[in-house]
Amino acid sequence: MPVLRHCCSSPCVLRPTIGLTGAMPSNASANAAFHLSYCHTRLVSYYSRAPLNYETLLNRINTRPPASISPHTLLVDCIRASRTLQRKPKTHASSTSVLTSEMLGLKTAGGAQIEHTLWKFLTSPANRLLFTSSDSLIKEYVTCRPQPSNFQHLVGLCETSMGQASSRNDTSVFHTVLGTLLDQKNYYNLFVLVDRTVGSKRFQEVRRNQLVTSLAALVLTTTGLSAIEACLLPLFPFWAWALVNYGLWGTVYYGLLRSNLTTHLSRIRWRSYNSLWYKFVHQEELVAVNRIITHYEEHNEVNVRNFHHSEVRKESNMNMFDHNEYILEMPSLDDGKDPEMDQLQVYFKVQLHKKKMVLNELDEELRFLEFWLTHGENFAWVEPDQDPGEIVKLKIANRRIEPASRRIGRSN
Repeated sequence: MPVLRHCCSSPCVLRPTIGLTGAMPSNASANAAFHLSYCHTRLVSYYSRAPLNYETLLNRINTRPPASISPHTLLVDCIRASRTLQRKPKTHASSTSVLTSEMLGLKTAGGAQIEHTLWKFLTSPANRLLFTSSDSLIKEYVTCRPQPSNFQHLVGLCETSMGQASSRNDTSVFHTVLGTLLDQKNYYNLFVLVDRTVGSKRFQEVRRNQLVTSLAALVLTTTGLSAIEACLLPLFPFWAWALVNYGLWGTVYYGLLRSNLTTHLSRIRWRSYNSLWYKFVHQEELVAVNRIITHYEEHNEVNVRNFHHSEVRKESNMNMFDHNEYILEMPSLDDGKDPEMDQLQVYFKVQLHKKKMVLNELDEELRFLEFWLTHGENFAWVEPDQDPGEIVKLKIANRRIEPASRRIGRSN
């Protein structure tokens, strides 16, 4: 019976302690005489060392750093120093502090100016090659809070990184940038990012070349194996061996390809007429779009899954479900409530249609719709999931009532 529910940069060195006479202790007394001490290397803090303000940071950027520190470590330290300045709370400066800064000639800047200085330093001719060719530096720049919000800079870094890593098909930087834009809820530019990276012709050509290379290796290997078998066992002709080997190894290759292929995710799937070749080439695109749609539904609209999500539902709204030919789709908002969100949903549907994708129906929504159409036939209600916020409020209320009940009991 179906049930409807409510829903450190260098390694440490071991240094033995030598006795007063200068001789090393014997092996018999090694456990008692040896005191192992670790030589911990200090973290390099050239740009972030105290005192740290915009004036000192700018002077250190304009000064040639020591050659003993690796350039990679220096760039990481500069990124963290800039982010530290941006995280400082903004306070209204008094007239005295402003006058003091002007008299001393100290330079002050806001978060946007610090971000501009950092970007100018990282993309300077001396650092641009190292910065754009290192995935770890790009990830440090993107993920270190406060995260950058310049869309053109983020997309440019992602395109450069994926262009250099095209041979190994590395998309780690893309998913890092995607997560940053999702945190900012920049949904329109998210599809632009997908089209210019994993949905670009260059990336799709790399995926096609990988598939063609693997197929060519399979054909050559199978042909060579069939020729060897025909020479060793001439009882059967070459074409018979080739037919058997192609059928066997072709089936294995097809099974491995299908097992590693993503065709059906939580909210997005391919249209039924898409070929296996198309699905393999655009697999990363499907994963990215599914992540965007899932994030939007979890943080911006009300459905069966996130009905108790306090960040989504501020007021009770029973007009949650919209269906077309008995298939639930994205809820459409009423006119005058939030036209921007309504336009965003239309934009999502246009993008899915262009990319030959379709929304999956949630099992919870289909079950709810079936219950509604059958008037609850063959369904049984069970205890609904308790809202965590309501549990907290109930505990607070019980703590307030408990002392009063004790006083009443004592008086009786």
